Amino acid sequence: MKYSKYSLTSSLSAYTLSEAKYRPTYTLSVMPVTRAMATLRRRQIDQQLGPQSLLRDTVPPELGWVTTIRQALGMSMRQLAARLGVSSQAVAELEKAERRDAITVAKLRQVANALSCDVVVAFVPRQSLQSMVEARMRAQAAAAKARVAHTMRLEAQEVAEDLSDLVDGTEEPSQSIASRTLWDD
Repeated sequence: MKYSKYSLTSSLSAYTLSEAKYRPTYTLSVMPVTRAMATLRRRQIDQQLGPQSLLRDTVPPELGWVTTIRQALGMSMRQLAARLGVSSQAVAELEKAERRDAITVAKLRQVANALSCDVVVAFVPRQSLQSMVEARMRAQAAAAKARVAHTMRLEAQEVAEDLSDLVDGTEEPSQSIASRTLWDD
């Protein structure tokens, strides 16, 4: 049984001889389903994008992909223009636009199709999504600790050691950081 915000799990617990049946008990999990699902989804995306991290090191050709692929195929501007239904001048303009990063993805797809190629547009994270979230949670926990420590010093109090656990990783920072405000600056 599941509710929208929390998962409700069922377990068989007490066996009563007089009634000769199991009585189900229900426990409410502490972690909202949405947070657990978000963590699972991040990990799945990290796995899926792993091989694509090799693309990060791919340097685009100086002449641009359109010109490079067109020339490698031995296709002239006139021939590509005929496939696209445009003038040779239009092909020259779009090759220049690609080199300036001033071409749309839709136009690249159209040209790639004419060259029997596919365009792949992907965000390739510099590190895993999960580690980015964890680093951000640690940073927010450190900032929260600094605010509390400052207030406590003003009141001549000492910072409790359990606050440092939030920052040094011995306690899960997500317990103290709201996911909706994680990326607020």
